[in-house]
Amino acid sequence: MPSSSSQPESLNPPDSETENPAVSILIATYNSSATIERTLHSIRAQSFTDFQCVVADDCSGDDTLDLVESFSQSDPRFRVTRNSQNLGWIGNVNQVLGSVDTEFFYGNASR
Repeated sequence: MPSSSSQPESLNPPDSETENPAVSILIATYNSSATIERTLHSIRAQSFTDFQCVVADDCSGDDTLDLVESFSQSDPRFRVTRNSQNLGWIGNVNQVLGSVDTEFFYGNASR
């Protein structure tokens, strides 16, 4: 079983607009192209805007990563990382939890 200690590749590091958000929204994902855009649009549509959303892709074989990258390019509050190897559900959840740098967070994981 792969180790969860491998570092993910950050595809769009945070910028100055998102450096100190109040809340982190964490999404561990794998092959979620059918639902990921609706999820991200729902997050962006919330009235609370002081957040960062970190999506950790676990080497999806579908177009999940492309969809999230495209979305994150239009909104700096959204960041995406891709694990260098498939870590499995628990490994990916642990990986995205390791990215929390806010006092509060909410996590969502799909497999």
